[in-house]
Amino acid sequence: MMKKNPYLFLALREVVALFLLLLVAAIAAGSEGPIRFISQLSHFIAGDDSLVAVVRTSGVCLLVALVILLQLKKPAVLSVAALLATCVIGGLFIFYTTAMSISFTDAPLTFMATWFALVSSLLVTWRFRGSFPVLGKFT
Repeated sequence: MMKKNPYLFLALREVVALFLLLLVAAIAAGSEGPIRFISQLSHFIAGDDSLVAVVRTSGVCLLVALVILLQLKKPAVLSVAALLATCVIGGLFIFYTTAMSISFTDAPLTFMATWFALVSSLLVTWRFRGSFPVLGKFT
């Protein structure tokens, strides 16, 4: 039986955390891509730009909380944080491709970074699947 390599999953957790921190920095700096994303998300939810500040602030708080949770060493916390990160990155990728119509030819770096972070978070979620607070009993 193959022994689990803890350094591989530590590196994958750090990749996901760095991607989320990159998103926080881009939102805080007011980059064109995230601001357009937040504006379109506000239009999708409310029909106008009235929720831009709320979505921007809550998004930054959520991403920072996920980064902090991914740095902790408790398997139950890591499993929930990895699952939440997978959901956030997956939702971001789906919104990128459907609502914003971003494809690989338009922004290859954004597209590949999002895919890499999504696969990394899926692998971390898979690694800690037995530590889910309730679902761990069934896996």
